Amino acid sequence: MPNQLEGGCLCGAVRFKTRQAPMRTLVCHCTFCQRVTGSSFYAESMFANDAVVFNAGQMSCYEHVSDSSQKKVYVHFCTRCGTTVSLTFERWPAVRAISRGCYDAPDAV
Repeated sequence: MPNQLEGGCLCGAVRFKTRQAPMRTLVCHCTFCQRVTGSSFYAESMFANDAVVFNAGQMSCYEHVSDSSQKKVYVHFCTRCGTTVSLTFERWPAVRAISRGCYDAPDAV
């Protein structure tokens, strides 16, 4: 897997690059992940915050309180097309999840 991956949202307004391989990649089937994607799961790769650089576009942030942990989950999405690009977490402040479907080459992860 390459250390540097690039990607963005559906409309191309938001763009990012990663500086290292992800700490982990997973698929979550919890109710929150199903609702945030409108699908049966959310595929994500976890990075240290400083390993992801956003170099174009603007994102909005929706703040959600987790039913299980009562901690906040922040959903970052493109202001133009609404694509969920990443999640950040009150519970893990040094970590950022990137939506796997946003990579230019999703099979590289």
